[in-house]
Amino acid sequence: FAPGQSEIIRPYFVSCRERWAIWNGNYLSGANMMAVDGGVNSSTLPVTVKLLVQTPAQTPATNSWYVRAFNFDGLLAWGIAESAFPVDPMEVEIAYAATASTRVSLFLAIRLRIPLPYDGHVHLAAPRLYQLFCPVTKVLRGPMVPDCTQDDPVLTGCWGLPTPDDPDPAPGLPICDPLHEVLLTFPRLEDPTKNTSGTYVMDVGDTLFLSLLVRVPPSTPQGVENVFRVRMLDESKSILDGKLNEFGGQVL
Repeated sequence: FAPGQSEIIRPYFVSCRERWAIWNGNYLSGANMMAVDGGVNSSTLPVTVKLLVQTPAQTPATNSWYVRAFNFDGLLAWGIAESAFPVDPMEVEIAYAATASTRVSLFLAIRLRIPLPYDGHVHLAAPRLYQLFCPVTKVLRGPMVPDCTQDDPVLTGCWGLPTPDDPDPAPGLPICDPLHEVLLTFPRLEDPTKNTSGTYVMDVGDTLFLSLLVRVPPSTPQGVENVFRVRMLDESKSILDGKLNEFGGQVL
């Protein structure tokens, strides 16, 4: 369940587990929710339940959501919501001079559609053979220069993959440079000249525009490997918004 939901829905459901199933010829990931003893009767309907989902990078060709209700005797009811909503990533622009084997400035622009709380984060992951460098060199638009790190548990893009320095990389696995991703953090600063008493460091409609250094690889990563990924995280590093398919430039 989504954070805070367990207490709200306790009168109706006791657990929720991910379960894969086949529906209408499609292999789907679903939520299997178990009702309380006595079930959920019609006098309490409708019941709203908030779940956590992981969205794909783009809208699936079959974008339908299915619901089925069972009791001990079998199927009671089912429903389908066809083309429920398209996958709509946040507004992100990335610009840099894609010159082979060169260290250049990368410019990142994000327009927020969800507010970013203090101590929230922006996770930037370049294609796996790029190298990003802390600190942020300049903030052209935004509330502050964010803290920058490449040493955080959320930076796991190279987990299980060989690095460029691996003397005996496993065959068939892509090479991954651990420096291809950074985590930017926006702490609450004790600055008497600024009002930092609110909840959010940036609000809906605000723009973050900053630059940092990047080393471009010798050649263009192939296909889906040539993609930048940007995620906006709250203070507990839960995902708020993102864009996972911002394609990189052709390396020259």
